[in-house]
Amino acid sequence: MRNVATLNELIETLQEMLDDYPELGDQPVNVGYQPNYPLAGVIANVVVIGGDDPEEEDEDEDEDEDSEPALWIAISDNHSEPYAPRAAWEHR
Repeated sequence: MRNVATLNELIETLQEMLDDYPELGDQPVNVGYQPNYPLAGVIANVVVIGGDDPEEEDEDEDEDEDSEPALWIAISDNHSEPYAPRAAWEHR
């Protein structure tokens, strides 16, 4: 198992996996959570919250522009199999 703590580590890990298994490039990304009662999900959305939005013009002065941007990956339980395999938490 490889711990991924930053966006760069996530990108690097996913690129290594894609290099090893190129056939996965067009497959859905499955998500496992709660290792003691492993549930499965899929990525529903990826969004940056906080900070300045490079796509928007400075019209809203009410928003907290001093907040640090944070990457959030939202998952949904909309998955054909509701349980994740325990092997998802084991060393590869």
